[in-house]
Amino acid sequence: MPFAKQALTWRIPGYYFAYFAALGIFLPFWPLYLKDEGFDPAAIGFLMGLFGLTKLVGPPLVGWLADHYGHPMRWVRLASLLTLLGFAFVFAVQGVWSMMGVMLLFTLAWNAAMPQFEAVTLHYLGAQPERYSRVRVWGSVGFVLTAFGIGPLLDGYGAGVLPWTVLAMYGFMLLMALAVPEVKVQPAHIDAGEERKQRVQAWPILKRPEVYLFLAASLLLQASHGTYYAFYSVYLEAHAHSNTLIGALWALGVLAEVGIFMLVHRLLPRFGVLPLMLVVMLLTSVRWVVIGSLPDSVLALVLAQLLHAFSFGVAHAVSVEFIRQHFTQGTQGRGQALLSSIGYGAGGVLGFWLAGLIWQYAGSLASFLISAAMVLAGAALIMVVMRREAKLQTNL
Repeated sequence: MPFAKQALTWRIPGYYFAYFAALGIFLPFWPLYLKDEGFDPAAIGFLMGLFGLTKLVGPPLVGWLADHYGHPMRWVRLASLLTLLGFAFVFAVQGVWSMMGVMLLFTLAWNAAMPQFEAVTLHYLGAQPERYSRVRVWGSVGFVLTAFGIGPLLDGYGAGVLPWTVLAMYGFMLLMALAVPEVKVQPAHIDAGEERKQRVQAWPILKRPEVYLFLAASLLLQASHGTYYAFYSVYLEAHAHSNTLIGALWALGVLAEVGIFMLVHRLLPRFGVLPLMLVVMLLTSVRWVVIGSLPDSVLALVLAQLLHAFSFGVAHAVSVEFIRQHFTQGTQGRGQALLSSIGYGAGGVLGFWLAGLIWQYAGSLASFLISAAMVLAGAALIMVVMRREAKLQTNL
C-alpha cells in the first residue's frame, strides 16, 4: 500500500507536528497572554476551561459524521480550516465575553480534528498498531520546539506576539491536513444484517463497567492537570522565573514524553495497559505535590517535569490502546472521540474551572494538593478495573 507508506513517512507525522506545535504555544503561554490582557485567575480558569468544554461537542459530532458518511480526512481538513479562521477573530477581542466567543469557536474546531486524525493514523498503521507511538512522537517534537522557542521571544517582545505565532501554526496545520491522503472507510450506515448492526453500535461497549470506569479514571487524571495547564506558567512567573526558563521546563516535560513514546510500544506488551495506567496515576500525584510544595527549587521542578513522561506520554498511549482493544473497527472513530470528550473534554472543563476558583480563593498549594487527590481517586478506579478484567479472564 504505497499511499500508506508515504503518509506514514512524513504526511501524518507532519500533521501531528503542526497540531502540537500550535499547542506548544497555546497551552503554556495563553494563560500569560490572558493575564497580560487583564483577566483574573477565575476568568483565566473559566476561559481555559472552554478548551475542554468544546471537546464534549466537537469530537463526538465529527466522530459520528466520519463513522456514518466516511471520508474522515475531509472532516479533519474542514476542522483545521475552521480553526484557522476562528482564531483570526482573536485580534478583534475586547473583554471576557468576546474572548469566550472566539475561544469557543476555534477550540471547537481544533478539538474536533485530532480524534478523527487518530483514527486515520490507526487505519494506516493497519496490523502494526504498536508503531503508533513512533508516529505520534512528532507531535511531541513540535510541542518541544515551540514551547522552548517562544520563551525568549516573549522575554524580548512581550505577550502581544503570541496570537501571531499561534495563527502561523494553525496555517501550517491546515497545509499538512491537505497533504494527508483520504482513507477508504466503509460508512457504518450502509452495513446490513443483524451481526453488522451489532458491530457498529458503540453504546453496548460504553455500558461495560471496565470501559466506563476506565473513562472515569481518565477524566480524573485530566482534571488533575487543570491547575498545571492553567497556572503553571503564571505560578513560575510569580516566583520570579523567566519566560525562557518557563518555556524550557515545558519543553523538558515534553522531551521526557518523546523519550517514553520511543519505548512505550515495548512496555505495553510486557506490562499491559492497566498496570501502566496505575503507575501513571501514582507518579502523577507525586508530580503535583512536588510542584505545589517546591516552586522555588529549579531541581525539584526539573524532576517533576520528567514525570510528564508518565502523566501524559504513557497515559495517552495506553488510553488509545485501551480504546482500540475495546471498540470494534466500525466504532473506532466514536471510541477515540469518547476518550477525547470524556477524558480530555469533561476532565479538562472540571480541572480548569476548579483550578481557577481554588487558585483565586484558597491559593496555589491547595490547588495542587486537590489535583493530587483527584488522580489518587483515579488510581482507585483503575484498581477496580484491573480486578474486574482479571475475573473476566479467569471465567473465559
